Amino acid sequence: MEKTLLSSTDVNTGNAQASIGEVLTYQIAITFPEGLTKENGTDPLVTDTLPVGFQYFSSPSQSARISAVADFNGGEIITSMAGTINGTPVTITPIVGGTVETGQILGFDIGDVTNNDDQVTNDTDSEQLIITYEALVLNTTDNNAGNAKSNVVSLQYQDGDGNALNSKDTVTLTLQEPDLGMSTALAPAGGDASGMETVTITTKFFNSNSGNATTAYDLTFSDDLPDGFLGTGAGANAPTIVSATYTGDG
Repeated sequence: MEKTLLSSTDVNTGNAQASIGEVLTYQIAITFPEGLTKENGTDPLVTDTLPVGFQYFSSPSQSARISAVADFNGGEIITSMAGTINGTPVTITPIVGGTVETGQILGFDIGDVTNNDDQVTNDTDSEQLIITYEALVLNTTDNNAGNAKSNVVSLQYQDGDGNALNSKDTVTLTLQEPDLGMSTALAPAGGDASGMETVTITTKFFNSNSGNATTAYDLTFSDDLPDGFLGTGAGANAPTIVSATYTGDG
């Protein structure tokens, strides 16, 4: 069994990073031997425990799905709970739970799995079930820049003699967040401006280039001018913006 991060909604994070609000697409690939693989009692065949601060994400247009990679009998694997699975993904509804956030622990109750491939007469390739789903990185105090977030997926099953077996895989991501700073300068410097004189206010914003910093989106900016810039009383002269200039990388 192998779990991988397929893609994400933020193009500015790397393959082993994630940012707040990002939606991650995970894939679990389970290779089944020829014959019958049974669930272990009432436990779901696959249990995926997301890190604290991550949550299963679905929408009306997209939810968890399962498909098969096989090249025999039409390319199908038979499951007792999810039916016959082929190369076309079909929706599968996980059992959703969690100790901190609901949606942190996912159980995929596939049931017993039958691989009808005859590797003597058909082929020597492996047959797999593929589970694909999305997870959301929440904006909580549990998620901070530099945090390593490990996700453990477990396959619980029985062998032909009824012995309980377990296989696990782990995916670890490092969280990134914007690390912004700013500076403001006035010209003329020192505040020695007389009445009706134009004052240039230069405000600079910057984002750290550290390894755990990422792009900041949808920034807003406001500037409270000094009291001396504001008129008082009815009809008093108010400050006027002569010009505003933006420079930056994007």
